[in-house]
Amino acid sequence: METHIRIVDTGDGSHSLRNDALNENYHSWHGAIEESKYVFLKMGLSKALESFKQINILEVGYGTGLNASLALNFCIENSIPATYFGTETYPIPTSIMKNLNYPSFFKEGENYIFQKLIDAEWNNIIEFNDSVKAVKKLESFQDLEKESLLAPINLIFYDAFAPEKQPEMWLPSICDKCFELLESGGVYVTYCAKGQFIRDL
Repeated sequence: METHIRIVDTGDGSHSLRNDALNENYHSWHGAIEESKYVFLKMGLSKALESFKQINILEVGYGTGLNASLALNFCIENSIPATYFGTETYPIPTSIMKNLNYPSFFKEGENYIFQKLIDAEWNNIIEFNDSVKAVKKLESFQDLEKESLLAPINLIFYDAFAPEKQPEMWLPSICDKCFELLESGGVYVTYCAKGQFIRDL
């Protein structure tokens, strides 16, 4: 799949990736960073912080690491204990990741986190400080076992490709698995607003 991936510009000037094999972007054309901050930080992380003092994130679809970088930086800046666990089946080559222009949009801390995530090996724990750590897991969500997670999950970033491109990721059985992994009172957030998916939820 990786030979079909190329960098594209989005409306806010930040890069996204386009998978030509699926004819699908990794982010909204309106803006990759804008989408990430609104959908996953404002509607996801901020909501979870209304109920939890420690945030344990599971991201389905690690992708470019943009959501991870922004969320982890927010937690570090605000002294919020956090663990992040991202799953990815088709990792983006490091050569492409290093050419994304996110560092020009990031504050110093966000850039440090983004670069550290790029350099980190898959399946290893990445420690940012005593209370914030992460793992990017080279594994499909379908194969993920609860016992392999770093902590009980109270926030899910669901960022798989769209239902018409990756229908197997939007089945009711996948919804069931997400909610089995999510702590009571936890938050599930995604960009998807398809009618069938909403009914399945």
